This record gives sequence, C-alpha cells and structure tokens, in this order.
Amino acid sequence: MPPCDVYRHTRRRRWSLKVGGRVVGHVEAVALAGVALVVRPGALARVRDRHVREVCALARGTPTAAPRPPGARRLRFDVYGAGTFLADGQPITAAALAWFEADGSAWISED
Repeated sequence: MPPCDVYRHTRRRRWSLKVGGRVVGHVEAVALAGVALVVRPGALARVRDRHVREVCALARGTPTAAPRPPGARRLRFDVYGAGTFLADGQPITAAALAWFEADGSAWISED
C-alpha cells in the first residue's frame, strides 16, 4: 500500500486510511513506518472555537507489518490541550514507527 494518512474515526471506532486525499478504508488496527505527525492549525482552531467534529491531527506514513515492541511509547493528542502530539508528555512531530491499536490507543518507537 502507498503512503497514507491515518486518523481515528470516532463514530465508527476505527482508524480511517486516506490515500491521495481519499478515504480508502477503515481498519481496527494499523502500523506505519516513517511517520510524520501532522496537526492542521486551521482545523484545530475551528474545533476549539466551534466545538465541531473535524480531522485536525493525523499520522502520515507507509503501512507496515512490524509488531509493536515492549518499549513503545504511548502517543496522545488532546484537541483542547496542548494541540500537539505528545509521547510521555513530550511534544513529538515524527517517529520511525507507529501503531494504531483496536482499542483506540496509539504507540510510537523512535528506533
């Protein structure tokens, strides 16, 4: 599969996969390599100001079958908090690998 964007679809409770600006599927879990963590400032501002649902943060990378190692760090994003991705409380913008799990959690490894 080519590089894609991944974000949480809150109503479906699945991860949405977007390729070339088009949603190509919804999956329970997915792993990405060469991950860039993207926050869209305009969308973030609209969500905060209007309290509307909109994709304002996503992960961009290439799907992989790499298993999650025990040392992976928890990845979080709070739209009403810092407005950045956080790993163990520290801002982060990229990772070597990321895992998006069926329970809605996300994990990264910088190795």
